[in-house]
Amino acid sequence: MSKGYGELLKKARESKNLKFQDIQKDLKVDPLYLKALEEEDSSGFEKPVYMRLFLRSYARYLKLEESQVVALFEQTPEGQQTEKEINTIGKE
Repeated sequence: MSKGYGELLKKARESKNLKFQDIQKDLKVDPLYLKALEEEDSSGFEKPVYMRLFLRSYARYLKLEESQVVALFEQTPEGQQTEKEINTIGKE
């Protein structure tokens, strides 16, 4: 069974003994957003595309393969919505 992107983020953070507050200092991202990413909870993000941007930054910070994390995100309903949003940019 494959892991979700949230589990990958959490395991990577824990393996580096990092707390959300540590990451906040470097990324300037509210810990609530970081926790939401690990829980795969999109409710705190205005749009799924913002979630994807934070996800890429967080994955990069944890030295994870960004494309793998984003691919897992794109399999979720939020990720699919993000793809629709991106594909409609400039077509209006």
